[in-house]
Amino acid sequence: MTAWRCGCSARTPTPITTEEAEGTSGGWGTGEPSCARAASRKAEDADRTPLDDGLAIPAEVQHRQERQAQLAQTRAEIEARAALNGESAR
Repeated sequence: MTAWRCGCSARTPTPITTEEAEGTSGGWGTGEPSCARAASRKAEDADRTPLDDGLAIPAEVQHRQERQAQLAQTRAEIEARAALNGESAR
């Protein structure tokens, strides 16, 4: 049976040796395929890089708390009007 190297592209697989399949030829020698190592390095780099998406967590939390307070106030007003009209709000 022939083992195949993905080469980080599923379109062009290439045969590999038994040593490469077992992860004993060069590299880290962990038995981990080269694509998995590349993906792992890429993920680690992404984890180290700070996000610059413009989201400020404290400001977002405050905004959501204010929105929840507005919704609670509006709900109370609707329920009060419904009680005056003899209807149930829910």
